[in-house]
Amino acid sequence: MAVFRAVNSLTLEGIIDLDRYPIQDLSSVACQALIARCQAELTATAGCCLPGFLRSDALGIIASEVAPLLDKGFRHTSEHNVYFVNDDPSYPAGHPRRFLQQSAKHNIAGDLIARDALIRRVYEYDALRTFLAAVVGEAQLYLQSDPLSSLNVMIYGTGDRFGWHFDRTPYSVTILLQEPDAGGVFQYVPYVRKRRTEDYGGGVNEQKIGDAEDEDFDKLADVLGGSPRHVVDMVLAPGTMSIVFGRHSLHRVTEVAGPNPRVMAILAYEPQPGVVFNDETRIRFYGRAR
Repeated sequence: MAVFRAVNSLTLEGIIDLDRYPIQDLSSVACQALIARCQAELTATAGCCLPGFLRSDALGIIASEVAPLLDKGFRHTSEHNVYFVNDDPSYPAGHPRRFLQQSAKHNIAGDLIARDALIRRVYEYDALRTFLAAVVGEAQLYLQSDPLSSLNVMIYGTGDRFGWHFDRTPYSVTILLQEPDAGGVFQYVPYVRKRRTEDYGGGVNEQKIGDAEDEDFDKLADVLGGSPRHVVDMVLAPGTMSIVFGRHSLHRVTEVAGPNPRVMAILAYEPQPGVVFNDETRIRFYGRAR
């Protein structure tokens, strides 16, 4: 009961540091400067961070809401290439499409997260969606309509990781809720593909490969072969919100070590309404279609 009262007594100002990040007033000089800073970082590096976006007091409550969901989540383990499509022997050995790697983590689907959970209140905050639309250059952003993937949480325990991959959506918005004892570093390679959001088309179920994405296969093969020279480490602390052009930038989470897991919330926004995953993708990541 104490947690329930604490959750409902918090305002958005008590959850998000709106003094540091005045996203509630898009027309203000401070917010316009923040938008310009995020846009410049995304243009230059395909990623930007807002440290301390969530207040520290709210983080403890969010963690207490998420922790009991671990047993209800789906243990996602897979061998995959960077596109999450099947191996194709018509490509030569050593081609990036033939490079397979391991991923393992717990995925907490959105329909397991309570309607009044703090992280859901953040996700559904209209001012945040308006701010993010301005940052990524969309006229409007919509909450993703998929009940499983619209808002979800990824939990990485000891030995867990997420191998190199591209997202199916143009951009990802995440908030780190808890950092692990060691490992769990978010790494990415900016703009392995040229940013072409007009190719988003019908939604999130297709992976366009090669010429359809103006893909730099030489750079991709270099990274998959183990070269660190193109790789950027994104420094994150609990409460940090990050925005990454993940469809056009290769990325991964390195292996986690230690008893404290890495806990990350994924906030899925779309440039068009009604976007959902197909059953195949839902089953892959959440273990069920409904």
